[in-house]
Amino acid sequence: MNSEFVKRLTDIVEANLDDENFGVEDLVRRMGISHINLHRKLKTLTNQTISQFIREIRLKKAKELLLNEDLTISEISYRVGFGSPTYFNKCFHEYFGYPPGEARKDGFDGTEQTNTGENHQFPEKTPDSLIQEHKLKRVNHRRNLVFASAGVIFLLLFSYIIFNVFISGPYATKSLAGTEKSVIVLPFKNLSPDIGNQYFADGIAEDILNNLYRITSLRVVSRTSAEQFRESSLSVREIARKMGANYVLDGSVRRENDKVRISVQLIDARPDQHLWSEIYDRQLTDIFTIQSDIAQKVARELQSVLSPAEKKQIEKISTTNTEAYDYYLMGRFFWNKRTNDGLKRSIEYFEKAIAADPDYAQAYAGLADAYLLQTWYVMVSQWSTGFEKAKKMAQRALELDKDLAEAYSVLGYVLCYHEWKWEESRAMFIKAIQLNPNYAMVRHDYAELLEILGEYEASRVQVNIAMELDPVSFIHRSISAEIYYRAGKFAEALMEYQRMEEIKPESNAWRYVCFQIYYRQGNDIRALETLQQIMAGDTATIKYVNKVNSIYNESGIKGLVYWIIEWGQKRAAPNSYLIARWYSFLGEKESALTWLEKAMAERIPLIPRIYSSDFEILRNEPRFMKISDQLGLTPYHKRPAK
Repeated sequence: MNSEFVKRLTDIVEANLDDENFGVEDLVRRMGISHINLHRKLKTLTNQTISQFIREIRLKKAKELLLNEDLTISEISYRVGFGSPTYFNKCFHEYFGYPPGEARKDGFDGTEQTNTGENHQFPEKTPDSLIQEHKLKRVNHRRNLVFASAGVIFLLLFSYIIFNVFISGPYATKSLAGTEKSVIVLPFKNLSPDIGNQYFADGIAEDILNNLYRITSLRVVSRTSAEQFRESSLSVREIARKMGANYVLDGSVRRENDKVRISVQLIDARPDQHLWSEIYDRQLTDIFTIQSDIAQKVARELQSVLSPAEKKQIEKISTTNTEAYDYYLMGRFFWNKRTNDGLKRSIEYFEKAIAADPDYAQAYAGLADAYLLQTWYVMVSQWSTGFEKAKKMAQRALELDKDLAEAYSVLGYVLCYHEWKWEESRAMFIKAIQLNPNYAMVRHDYAELLEILGEYEASRVQVNIAMELDPVSFIHRSISAEIYYRAGKFAEALMEYQRMEEIKPESNAWRYVCFQIYYRQGNDIRALETLQQIMAGDTATIKYVNKVNSIYNESGIKGLVYWIIEWGQKRAAPNSYLIARWYSFLGEKESALTWLEKAMAERIPLIPRIYSSDFEILRNEPRFMKISDQLGLTPYHKRPAK
């Protein structure tokens, strides 16, 4: 079975061998499993990362072509998907132990130097100095042969010097070649005399994390996943292994009056070896340059060459007002609690930050985030009011700083769930991802948009990336389960809900969907048991446990669904979309459509999800198609003519 799995992977790579753009995400998509699951399985079977596996196949094919085909080395490099002959020479030399030119020497097969075992490691990426955009054109005329040969010799010599001097020699950095550049930033310890300064330590760590997010060549574990290790007794190696990261950034903050000490250390978790550490004793006004310096030094240690745009972003200072910055950190501290009271207090502090510095773009972005969460969690009286406030703050943030991924993400969400402007929403999410590829939440939100538009494979790719960046996030796992559920993939959805229970066993909301799944599968007993658990798990509903049993005994599972509908209609603010869904389960089309039209008139944010499997029986109804037309979704879901 395992050999069949590896063979299937190999066949896919070989079928795309000459496509230099074919990479990890393409292989993940073709296999139809999550990035992190493919990585872990491949690591277990071959001790290779996905990139290393792809590159090994390319290199073995290159050797075969060298021995059997009359092609130049440059031509072979392109044939096996290397866009740069220089990079091809370097990888070939490292993998086989000799340069590609040696493979053609009479009597030489490389048996003494070759290391082609499954455990062989070679670099995931390479510094920009090794990835040149110099592509040699095929030599068609005899008069160019000398120049082409000289060029190849030069490239081989250059690769040899780079490898032996800068990678293997005295100028090599401390980080180990051939490893994934994945980092987890642990919560910083508060060593201040005032224990109330924990928000400040958290804020410093989060700002450093945000700077690292912007480095495209790094995979950075999300803050929410790192948070679980705040008081952990696990070793650095255990934490890194649990999160699928190879490097750990740890630190502490001590603040007294206007002085601050920040201590940081970067650790290679596999050998548990310190790569770099530094102590910054500065004035509070220097805090912004410290954060930038730390991110750049981490990049340097991991051999991640920053693009000019990335360097500019990391060095950007959003405010020089320390009072405004302090208020902003307090705002994020309370925002991260994601409670009603926490969001209210976060808004207060973001507004104080803006009062102290009216041009503080990040504070406006913080306000936009807070208003959006308030709206989605139904903490405001009017959906439209909350969405409009979030949009206004996001737009103001971008007027002050056009490179804030968080603000673009908020706009994308408002355009999706409130304004139904699908392509404009897509553009906002794509822009946010370009600015911050490690921002897990925008991947989550973009996955929702793609699922709404019927782009299911692309949606799965995005949600898998979100879960990889934030492995223990309850909300990313939740949207993954919902996307499976709305596509009618109930077995996969139930597996995700089981994982959610492991992450957050005290949560109860996800069980409602499990009840729906068991009902739709005809598993009445499991549906009843799940509804009993739901009622027993909440002090507001525990009184209904006996009622659930009596209704089931009298009227069966459908009787319970009618009771849920009646219960939902009696609420102060009935959710028309959810009631429509229950009627659809019962097969009562007219009632389902009536409530769906009501949800449309109320602009309930869930209404764009009408192409869920929940409403499959309604899709050919004229009233349903009218709603689809009003939403602008019909062109995305046109069915082929029979």
